[in-house]
Amino acid sequence: MNKLLLILTFISPLFLLGQVVSNPYFPSQNDYVTITYDASQGNQELVGFSEVFIHCGVITNLSNDLNDWQHVMGDWGNGNPDFLMTNISNDIYEFSFQIDEYFNLLPNEVVSHLVFVFSDSTGDYVGRTFNGDDIYLSITNDGFSAGFVSPNNETLVYSLESEFEIIGAASENCDLEILYEGDVITSGDLLSNTSLNFNAQDYGQGLHVFTLKAEIQELQIFDTLKIIIQPNNLLMSEPEGLEYGINFTGSNEVTFKVDAPNKDFIYVLGDFNDWEYDINYLMNKDPETQNFWLTIDQLDNQSEYRFQYSIGFEFLRIADVYAEKILDPYHDQYIPESNYPNLIEYPSGNVKDIVSVFQINDPFQYEWSSNDYSPPDKENLIIYELLIRDFLESQSYNDLIDTLDYIKYIGVNAIELMPISEFDGNNSWGYNPAFYFAPDKMYGSKNLLKEFIDECHQRDIAVIMDIALNHSFGSNPQVRMYFDEDIGEWGQPSPDNPWFNQYPRHDFNVGYDYNHESEKTKEFCKRVFKFWVEEYRIDGFRLDLSKGFTQNNTIGNIELWNAYDQSRINILNEYANHIWSNYPEKYFILEHFANNDEEQVLSNNGFLLWGNMHSDYTEASMGYGGDLSWGVYTSRGWGSPHLISYMESHDEERLMFNNINFGNSSSDYFIQMSNTSLARQELSFVFLIPIPGPKMIWQFGEMGYDYSINYCENGSISDDCRTAPKPVRWDYLINPNRVKLLKIVKALNFLKTEYEVFKTSDFNVNLSGNVKKINLYSPSENVCLVGNFGLQSQETSPDFPYSGTWYNYFEGTSLEVNDINMTLQLEAGEYLIFTDFETPTPDLSTVIQLEVNEGNTNNYDVRIFPNPTHDFLFIESEHEIENYEVFDLSGKKIISSNSSINILDCSTLIDGLYNIIVTLKNGQIVRKKLLVHG
Repeated sequence: MNKLLLILTFISPLFLLGQVVSNPYFPSQNDYVTITYDASQGNQELVGFSEVFIHCGVITNLSNDLNDWQHVMGDWGNGNPDFLMTNISNDIYEFSFQIDEYFNLLPNEVVSHLVFVFSDSTGDYVGRTFNGDDIYLSITNDGFSAGFVSPNNETLVYSLESEFEIIGAASENCDLEILYEGDVITSGDLLSNTSLNFNAQDYGQGLHVFTLKAEIQELQIFDTLKIIIQPNNLLMSEPEGLEYGINFTGSNEVTFKVDAPNKDFIYVLGDFNDWEYDINYLMNKDPETQNFWLTIDQLDNQSEYRFQYSIGFEFLRIADVYAEKILDPYHDQYIPESNYPNLIEYPSGNVKDIVSVFQINDPFQYEWSSNDYSPPDKENLIIYELLIRDFLESQSYNDLIDTLDYIKYIGVNAIELMPISEFDGNNSWGYNPAFYFAPDKMYGSKNLLKEFIDECHQRDIAVIMDIALNHSFGSNPQVRMYFDEDIGEWGQPSPDNPWFNQYPRHDFNVGYDYNHESEKTKEFCKRVFKFWVEEYRIDGFRLDLSKGFTQNNTIGNIELWNAYDQSRINILNEYANHIWSNYPEKYFILEHFANNDEEQVLSNNGFLLWGNMHSDYTEASMGYGGDLSWGVYTSRGWGSPHLISYMESHDEERLMFNNINFGNSSSDYFIQMSNTSLARQELSFVFLIPIPGPKMIWQFGEMGYDYSINYCENGSISDDCRTAPKPVRWDYLINPNRVKLLKIVKALNFLKTEYEVFKTSDFNVNLSGNVKKINLYSPSENVCLVGNFGLQSQETSPDFPYSGTWYNYFEGTSLEVNDINMTLQLEAGEYLIFTDFETPTPDLSTVIQLEVNEGNTNNYDVRIFPNPTHDFLFIESEHEIENYEVFDLSGKKIISSNSSINILDCSTLIDGLYNIIVTLKNGQIVRKKLLVHG
């Protein structure tokens, strides 16, 4: 007689019960069933609640898929007593019903699963599986079922002192046996047995594999259960030379090293062990350093591997904080395929939260071209602050590379990227960081980021990375490893956290406050800086909230917060010197805003410091006075030009918005008129950029960006929308007055970077009245600037230092000065720059013509920007353009132009890829452009 052998695993990855048991264990849809819910299992959101409510449904032959609940029962968030479960004991709840009657099943409707979630009375806290899925219970309508039914949690790792029972069961009386290493340890006969139980602790520490055998008539069912009784840590010295994180220690092996003081044990779970707890993947512990480490070999060095650490009996799953790539199950789904093609999928099954990714051999290792690049001197920096999200519709490095010719065109020599490492979510300014070694995938791959930096360097543009190390956010593994969820509304780091303060030390903290006096924090931050310098060739860092790098508690005391703090200076010096010892040319820029005595010391130590002049430039631009003197480093008593003055950054209201909405006026001069507002922006730039020392421009400021910082996506203005996405307005380039402003900025940047007098330490400024002046002196070059910020025409002297021929820079004319006290009549808003040396006359036409960058490896003969667009494309070439044509991907001609006009109206095109054929005197160029409409 042949018996049918059916081997099944009752606790399957798809229907991982975790926290639900039924009585009977294998119900049919006609049974009266009691559901027992253990809130301490699964995602544990309902641990400690006195009232838990059931929400349930059925998956039937009428369901489209396993997410298609039928006959849903529950009253979400209303605390309906009809769905209140009985509280049996701590975190154990029961609820009973007759399945077919309770769900009012239709005739011939067949149930395959019961499906559950549980909640508190408000519906704010929801009990689900470990990885956040709904909870499924299989229904047995026909045939014989058997398997292990307890324990049914996801980890199956216990201490020797744990209290738990192993139960094997069947849907009807049968011969039952449970075996260990081939020996029967308990059994029951055919007449009376539907379940067996025993104690696994009797078998001691280690991995134990038990087999259930159920037999009835000609049918046998086998089930396997793996239990780990946690052994003591294997104490073993770690190999020399390991760094924390992922170490590639062989052609087919990696060694993980984790800093986890006072943690009991750590398992490594990943693709290499099917995400199962396996005693072979229990990390060793160094008896001296207390570091955890584990080597895994026999890996495919061409494959990407996903993994997590599971820590202690809390079974806290975390990614590696040092990982250079992570997967986020909550936000990666919103990353466009065009930005990050072929992103490895998030692992399914018994996995939740963020996972790490590594690859031993990257077949696409980036090859750098700009090996001889040297960044500009500190005092010569003109920085363009840029948030990729609000600069390009596509939010991609790929399109940012295509836009570099424009950025080069306006004359800046450095780009400061707002934070680009992985932060919580996708839609953010980036100041909520979590993983400091992993570039945010929303913008593209690590190689595209490297290509962007490489292309910048080929254009003599430095790349500065904005980084937030004052604080971090909740998905950071360093936060999660030592965290107390019961403190406050959201929880706080626990007192034993090696990196973070339990409570912030200053009022301006967001997220969780790093303790920068902790040696572990210092070690971590130094490694962050070194990584970006060496792996990505970053030219410098802007340290967000650098004033928070202190343990002095200033909560509630703004004067103490601003006051001189030697400990803060020492910490910043230690970080910078760590990099400067090997890379002295790298920039460290501080968003500090402390009292001047401290900033002066930091400046003397080589730091650059942000000089926020927004309010003064706003007052001046709007016609209400404004003293710009504090934007000059000598006015602060500093000996070095290390003050980065700016009138706009990501943090301030836009000058143009204020001009248009709140600008002053006289009888015939109205600043609130758009063109006058733009002219006032020109005047402001004239009295910002030429002042000796580094300067910064906020993106699109060169075109007079006029949307409020609090602009909402629905068109309203609200403080709640401060960090919300803002409109991308490349179409400003068809506005002649905005193009003029851009060209004024370009002309000022040209002066500052090409002539030594703009680096002079010999200068005078008079920046407090309506008429403002700047006079720059050197042995061979001298400059006089004068501008009228008032509302009326005014006579003034430029204060020429000597008589002779002076040149009007913007007009390209000369002026014979016979009297150094001679006066000129300036209209409201008028400005003049005189030099005693001849310069090229700036092009102030309304046409943008980009210069060719000979070092550009892409060797574009035609530049088309912005890419993508939703309104207009601008077509530029060093060769004469005869015409251009646009085709869809089927080859149909959409647009044809026989003109050399370089503005292409795309507003009538639908979303998609198009071929643009540009005919030049010397041939044709075919380019593909993605057109995106907002």
